[in-house]
Amino acid sequence: MKKVLFTLLGASLLTFAHAETILVPPTGEYKAINVEKENKLREKLESNLVSSEAKAKIVETITNDPGSYAPYILVTVANYYFSQKDLEKGVNWGLRGIYRSCIDVKMSQDETLGDVPQILLRSFGEFIKANNFTEKQYQEVFDKIHPTIEKWDLSTPRNYDRRWASLHSLGAFNNKPLNYLPESELEKVSKEFYKSMQ
Repeated sequence: MKKVLFTLLGASLLTFAHAETILVPPTGEYKAINVEKENKLREKLESNLVSSEAKAKIVETITNDPGSYAPYILVTVANYYFSQKDLEKGVNWGLRGIYRSCIDVKMSQDETLGDVPQILLRSFGEFIKANNFTEKQYQEVFDKIHPTIEKWDLSTPRNYDRRWASLHSLGAFNNKPLNYLPESELEKVSKEFYKSMQ
C-alpha cells in the first residue's frame, strides 16, 4: 500500500488530466444533499482574493472540528498546508479526507462513485508535486501518518451530510434512488476498509 499510494498520485494525474466538469442542478433526493458550507469554505481557501490570515482562520476552524465537514474539504485543508510547505500536516489531513471519502463511497453502494476518491487523490498529488516535495519526503511522512488515520477516523464523528459524494453520481442525472447502508454498518465498513489498506 505504501508505494501504491504514491504511484496513484502520478497515475491519477494522467487519468483525470482531460476530465470535464458538467454542472447539473440536483433534483429529487439529491437536491436535499447539503454541501453549501463546505463549498463556500473551499472557494475561500482556493481564492487569491482572500488574505493568508483569513485562510489560516478558516483552516483552524475546520481542523478544530473536522467531523463537521465532508471529506473533500479536509483535502482542501491539506492543499493549504502543502502551499505553506508543511508536508506533515498536509499528508495528515489529505489522508484523513481521502480515506473517509473511500468509506463514504462504500457506504453509498453506488458503483458510479468509484472515481470520487481518485479525484481527491489527484488534487492531493498535484499539490505535493507543485510544492516540490520529493517521493522520499512523502514516503517518510506517509509511513508515519498512515497508521494513525484509522484510530482518528473511528473516534471522530461524521456530523456532515454523508451523502455528499452522491452529487457526483450518475444517479444524480436520472434520479436513481439513493441506497446507502444504515449508520449501524459504518464501523464494519470502516474496519474492512482499513484492513484492506494494511
